Amino acid sequence: MAYRRIDDNDTIQIRRAQGGNNPEERTAAELNEYFSKEEPPITAGAPIAPVAATGTAFETNTLIYTARTKGAAGNSIVVNLIDPEEDAEAEVVSVSGSTINVTLASKEGAITSDLDAVKAAIVDNAAAAALIDVSIGGDSSTIAAEAMTQLGTGVDGTTGAAGALRYSDAALYISVNESTTAVSNWKAITFNNE
Repeated sequence: MAYRRIDDNDTIQIRRAQGGNNPEERTAAELNEYFSKEEPPITAGAPIAPVAATGTAFETNTLIYTARTKGAAGNSIVVNLIDPEEDAEAEVVSVSGSTINVTLASKEGAITSDLDAVKAAIVDNAAAAALIDVSIGGDSSTIAAEAMTQLGTGVDGTTGAAGALRYSDAALYISVNESTTAVSNWKAITFNNE
């Protein structure tokens, strides 16, 4: 008896064990693709939501910095408020990598920049505003001082391709789109334990 190799375009008749007894025809290529598909693994543990890094300059009447991108990458952001030590009419902002330098305004050896002016200078600089949001706690007319603030407490979220699955005692989680360290697309289906 002679055997012939099955080509990808050859059709094969199949009958499903469930869902009807009518024969279906599929090509060998379609069946190979079906059998070679890997099911997404189901991982134990609830996904972690990403958290943006934050930092605060001054103990009262504060500048609060929040990284625009969530995750641990924001922990590398540094904001330096710099005393120019000479007269400077306005604040000057420069950005180098993840370091934001704000040279404060000064007159006759005294800093004149208030918290509002510092916030406005950062917001008006496209590179700085792309890294952080700035808010003010307390009196915004308070004069700023030289300060260095390292952002911290940023947490990476759980990554997962679209369709990835995780589970905990309380829920099944599916990443409805790709989830990254900065963007969570995990949705929960909670269990009713009654």
